Amino acid sequence: AESRFMARMSHEIRTPLAGLLGFLDVLGMNDLSEVQRGIYEAMASAGLLLKTVVNDILDSAKLQVGMLQLYPHRADLGSTINATAKIFQQLLVDKGLSCTQQICNSVNVEVVVDHVRVKQMLSNLLSNAIKFTQKGGITISATSVPMDEGSAGIRVEVRDTGIGIPPTKTSGLFKDFTQVDESVNRIYGGTGLGL
Repeated sequence: AESRFMARMSHEIRTPLAGLLGFLDVLGMNDLSEVQRGIYEAMASAGLLLKTVVNDILDSAKLQVGMLQLYPHRADLGSTINATAKIFQQLLVDKGLSCTQQICNSVNVEVVVDHVRVKQMLSNLLSNAIKFTQKGGITISATSVPMDEGSAGIRVEVRDTGIGIPPTKTSGLFKDFTQVDESVNRIYGGTGLGL
């Protein structure tokens, strides 16, 4: 029942959100002043983040009932990483943070991935990195790593200069409604969903 409710609610939210994002796209096609363009870009970025949250809710419902599917296909991982980082550009600028990308040449080609899921996971990691970093920056790296039977995998990492997590507290990272330090909620917000 909970999964059906979450799926239904995400669908109900998605419909007006699609209309809102469509109107934003139309607005962005007009001649805008520099200030107006900045406001439009911030609104578009926030709208995309909201769409990601709604999609995460639907995916959580699918995961609970074993219906989440992956759709691997050839995609340019470097472009996927770059496009995801651009969504957070205004947040980075607002906080005065840098964001660098280090993508090794063997990864900066077409690879077989579910690029929607890669973007989704990367968005969650970047969102947290920005939330918990007050100065310095964030680095996204993608490297090739050896796997079984001579094949190669890809490791994507997000590193930041934020507050960090003590090694003794990492065991609680993915537990529902748990935060490493409950006082963090008062400073940074969040509920510790363990996504």
